[in-house]
Amino acid sequence: MKSLFFIPLVIFMFSLQGCSWVCRFYIANTTNEVITVDVKLMDSTGSFSIFHYPFHYYGKVRQYKLKKNGNINFESVSDIKADTLEKFSHYKVQIPLNSAIEIGSLTNDNYTKHDQYFINGRVFNLERLSISGKNIEIEPAAFDNYFRKDKYGEVYFVP
Repeated sequence: MKSLFFIPLVIFMFSLQGCSWVCRFYIANTTNEVITVDVKLMDSTGSFSIFHYPFHYYGKVRQYKLKKNGNINFESVSDIKADTLEKFSHYKVQIPLNSAIEIGSLTNDNYTKHDQYFINGRVFNLERLSISGKNIEIEPAAFDNYFRKDKYGEVYFVP
C-alpha cells in the first residue's frame, strides 16, 4: 500500500524540479534604419542583476531576427559585439533592421513594475537607456511607460 502512495509522490517531486520560468527584456527594431542603443547600468554590486552586463556574454549581446508579423524568431539567435564604454556597466550596441536584442532577464519572478520587490535579491540595475535618432531617454521611473509585457510574460520595447 505504501508503494502505491510513494511512487506517485516521487514522480510528482521529480516533475517539480524543472519548474522554472524566465521573463526576458527585449528591444526590437522595426524601423527602416539601424538604431544604436546606449545602455548605462548601475555598477555591479555583486547581487543578482536583471539587466545584463555585456561581459556575461564575453562582450556580446544576444540578437534575434523578427518574423514578418513582428514577433521574435527564437530560432535565429546570434551574438553581436557590444561597444563597452566603462567598466562593463555602460555599453552601446547597434540593432539591425528587423531584429531584437535581449538586454535582461528575470528568473522565477513576474515583472510588474520597475520598483517592485524582486525575489532572490534581484536588483533593477538599469540607470539609463537611450536610443539614437528617436530622442528617447529612459530612466527607471519612466521604464514602464516604454516597455510593455506581452501575454507570454516577455517585456518589449519597440521604437
